[in-house]
Amino acid sequence: MTRTRSLMLWLLLTVVFTLLFYRQHIGLNLLIYELLVLFSLRQKFGCFARPVYAKILIVSLLATLVGVVVVNSILVILVNLLFLALLVAYLSQLQEANLFGATLAIAGNLIRSPFAGIRAIGEEIAGKEQSRCRQIIAIVLILMAGLFAVLVFALIYATASPWFENLSNAATDFIYKLFNFFDPEWIPLMVAGFIIAAYVLYSQPDTMISKLNEKPETLVLSERQLSAAVLNSLKVVLVLLNVLLAIVNWLDLKNVWLFFEWNGGFLKQFVHEGTFLLLFSVALASLVLLAIYSNRTRALQQSKIIQFLATAWIVQNAFLVLSVGMRNYWYMSYFALAYKRIAVVFVLILLIIGLVLLYRKIHKARSVFWLIRQSSLAFFVVLAISSLPDWDTLIARYNLKNYEHSFVHFDFLIDLPDRTLDEMDLSLEELEKNRCSAAAAILSGS
Repeated sequence: MTRTRSLMLWLLLTVVFTLLFYRQHIGLNLLIYELLVLFSLRQKFGCFARPVYAKILIVSLLATLVGVVVVNSILVILVNLLFLALLVAYLSQLQEANLFGATLAIAGNLIRSPFAGIRAIGEEIAGKEQSRCRQIIAIVLILMAGLFAVLVFALIYATASPWFENLSNAATDFIYKLFNFFDPEWIPLMVAGFIIAAYVLYSQPDTMISKLNEKPETLVLSERQLSAAVLNSLKVVLVLLNVLLAIVNWLDLKNVWLFFEWNGGFLKQFVHEGTFLLLFSVALASLVLLAIYSNRTRALQQSKIIQFLATAWIVQNAFLVLSVGMRNYWYMSYFALAYKRIAVVFVLILLIIGLVLLYRKIHKARSVFWLIRQSSLAFFVVLAISSLPDWDTLIARYNLKNYEHSFVHFDFLIDLPDRTLDEMDLSLEELEKNRCSAAAAILSGS
C-alpha cells in the first residue's frame, strides 16, 4: 500500500470512528467500523487470511462482532476489541508470528504507531516529487493541526488569564461558540480514533518477539553430569509428591464426589479459599514439571521411571481440577449462578487444556516456547467462546427457575442490566414464593 493511500485511510478511519461513536451505543456502529478496518488491513497486507492463526483470529473477531450486535455485553465488547488488537499485532510481525508474541506487541505498537504515522506525514510533505493530491492532503493536515493548536492554546490562555480574556473578548467568544458548535466530546473521540487508526495502519514488527522465536543455545546436561544419586533423589521427590496428591484426591473423591452433604452453611471455605489454593497448586505443579523437563536436562527425558511419575502427577492434577469443578457444581446448585462461578468453569477448562499440552510437551519433547504458543492459542479461543453467551439473561433465568433448591440473591439480580427485566417480570405472589422457598431450603439444609 502506498504512503498516500495509507494517509488517506488514516484520515478516513479517524473521521468514521468519531462520527460512529459520538453519543452512540456500541453495537452496529462497531460492526461498520471493524469492517472498514478489515478493508484497511486487506489494503495493507494483501490476502492475510492464509495462516492458521490469522484464520482463528478472524473467525473469533467476526464471532464476537456478532455477539456485540446481538448480546451487547461489556465482556463481548472488550473481547472483540482484544481480538482486533491481536489481529493487527499478529499481521504486523514479519517473522514467524504467534498469538503470544502478538499479545506482547500490542502495547508497544499502540505507543509507537502514532509517531510512525506522523513521521510518514512529514516524509510525504518533504518528498521532492509531490502530486497535486499529495499537496492537498499535506495542506489540509497542516491547516487542521494548526487550527486545532491555535484554538486549544487560545482557550487555555483565556481561561487562565483574565487580562487576556478581557483583551480578546470577541475572539474568545468566537472560540467558545466554536467549541459549543463542535461539542468538546468530539476531541477525545478524535484522539482515540486517531490512535486506533494509526495502530491499524502503522504497527511495526517487535524485535523482542523475533528474539523469543529464536531457539537459544542451551547447556544440555549429559547422563554423566546427572549422577545416579541426583536421578534417584528426583524419583523419590516425585513419588512423595504423587503420594501426597493421591491423599488429597482420595479425600476429594470421598467428600466431594461420593458422599457430599451440605450442612446449610455458605460453603465459603469449601469453594472460595479451597478453589484458589487448589488451582494455585496445579499451576505450581506445572512449573515444577517444566523445570524438570527443561532444555538443560534432556537426559531426564530418557528415564522411563521419571516420565511415568511425571505423567502420573499430571493425571492426578487433572483429577484435582475436576474435583474443583465438582466443588463449583455444588456451590452453583445451592447458591445459583454468578459471574465468578461461571468464570471458574472456563478457568478449569483452560487448566485441563494446559495439562494436556504439558503431557504432550513431556512425551513429544516439545520446547517451552511451543507450550506457551499453544497455551496462548487455547486461551484466546476459550476467551472468545466465553464472551458469546448473554450471561446476564442466563443467570436471571436460571436463578429464578431454580428457586426451590438454590438461594436466590435478589439484591444481585436487581443490579443486572435492563435487558434481563423480561426474565424477572414476576408477580408479587411468585416473588414471595421464591423468597419463602429459598429461605426454607437454606434453613433445612436440603
